[in-house]
Amino acid sequence: MAIRQLFLWSVKDGHDAERVLEQMSHLNRQIPRLIDWSIGKHIGVQENATIGKFDYGMTIDVESYDDLNSYLNDPDQVALVDEIYESLRDSAWVDLSIG
Repeated sequence: MAIRQLFLWSVKDGHDAERVLEQMSHLNRQIPRLIDWSIGKHIGVQENATIGKFDYGMTIDVESYDDLNSYLNDPDQVALVDEIYESLRDSAWVDLSIG
């Protein structure tokens, strides 16, 4: 069963949002058994959440929940999350079963 993780985030005022996006853009190199991956900036003109506001989004599709866990526990991914955590204003994620 394939898994899709959808991660949404926004960056605090005074932090470099483009740098965070650039850092996040390299995560696809660390995802085992990657099926698909995309990342980008929200292009809508209206608020997109009832609580918080999300300016960026990333999706990853992997073959199994074990592959997702391998990615989430990868030391480089953990280090990046630790590095950018203080820059994030809001974040949310969900893991979906697909296919």
